[in-house]
Amino acid sequence: MVGETVLDFAGLIGIDGYRFIDQVAVHYDLPLGDSFDVKLEWLCRTLTLTWLAEGAACHPDEVSKRLSWVADAFDHPRRASERHLPPDPSTRSCRQTGERS
Repeated sequence: MVGETVLDFAGLIGIDGYRFIDQVAVHYDLPLGDSFDVKLEWLCRTLTLTWLAEGAACHPDEVSKRLSWVADAFDHPRRASERHLPPDPSTRSCRQTGERS
């Protein structure tokens, strides 16, 4: 694998939140990798806040839409039990297992 898997999914948060990301991830042929949920949540939150700031500065007419993206990104913490993917023990994060690194 060349890059970080989460980069293939984070930009989808504005389409229909984590629900849409889960629907796409079911069809992803590569392993999601360790800590996928934690990384995805962080990147979605960071990106949507950046998009909101950009909207406020450059596209004031889009602030409402971008606020909805932020709300989707902060909607709930990512947990395997809330995902619609088959469980894969090799990709569980410390947040899902309770283990700390």
